[in-house]
Amino acid sequence: MEDTVRKLILITVTTALLAGVSFAANAPKRQPYQPKSPARIGIGFDSQLSNAGMQSLALRYWLSEDMAAEGFLGFAFGDNKIFDLGGKFISVIKKEQNLNFYALGLIGMENTTTKVTSTAVTASGITTTTEDKSETALTVGGGLGIEFFLSGLPNLGFGAEFGVGYNSSTKLFGTIGHWLSSVGIRYYYQ
Repeated sequence: MEDTVRKLILITVTTALLAGVSFAANAPKRQPYQPKSPARIGIGFDSQLSNAGMQSLALRYWLSEDMAAEGFLGFAFGDNKIFDLGGKFISVIKKEQNLNFYALGLIGMENTTTKVTSTAVTASGITTTTEDKSETALTVGGGLGIEFFLSGLPNLGFGAEFGVGYNSSTKLFGTIGHWLSSVGIRYYYQ
């Protein structure tokens, strides 16, 4: 039963994404309010990948007016360590005056290392040992997103994304974004 529900959700999302791309192909093109350079590079942050809710540094490069690639890297070091590395491919579905509506595909890897302390009672006394437990998870997903620009700040892009994904560590298929959606902000260089 659970596999049937997963397949139904996956088919529904795939159909919706393909329908959006199909409708976008026939829609009249409008010039969006975006940075002026044809090869736009934006640097900022993204909150998409981490199961721990950690932000990642993000670099988005617009290959054309309708397609972009984004890479992101996040890390945290201390008693517990987290390392995120991933990427997205973005295809614009609809352009508005100050907004892009797009579909995205996501793949990423997260490695977490946590300190595990165990205590054992033996004939010679109480023994406490601490060891590192490391786990690496692969995340794949897809969804929809928006990026908008304020009229007075044309190089500052604000974005929000939502969709579905699968995480190999938790073995869960579900929504991506740790609350209503995943958010990001980028400054585009000209």
